Amino acid sequence: MGNESGSDLVLTNLGKGFSRRQVEETFQLLQRVGLPYNCFLLFGGPGETPATVQESVELLEDYHPFLVNLTVGIRIYPHTGIYDQALAEGVISPEDNLLWPQFYLSAAVADWIWDYLKEVTLRHPNWIF
Repeated sequence: MGNESGSDLVLTNLGKGFSRRQVEETFQLLQRVGLPYNCFLLFGGPGETPATVQESVELLEDYHPFLVNLTVGIRIYPHTGIYDQALAEGVISPEDNLLWPQFYLSAAVADWIWDYLKEVTLRHPNWIF
């Protein structure tokens, strides 16, 4: 499942078009029918904070997916909301050639997230990043 986050704020900021409630309903359905599932979390987008990261981790800790893939930073593509935000924040400039990947990472988590996710993956050997 590419649920990307367990935070309604982050899901909205990423333009996902679904809510945490819908993610939980999907998890419950998969568990009810006995299908193992994997999840993907994408950290560092606009509005991401330590609290929203922890909210996402706690959600998946409640449901125990078979595998969790953790990704930090969101690749910036032209003509997207993150592109516009990265331009406004000075993360990139209009002259940047985005064929060479550049990533958006919320300043609120940049200095904290790596150590936190290392600790999380020590608790959960089936969680990788």
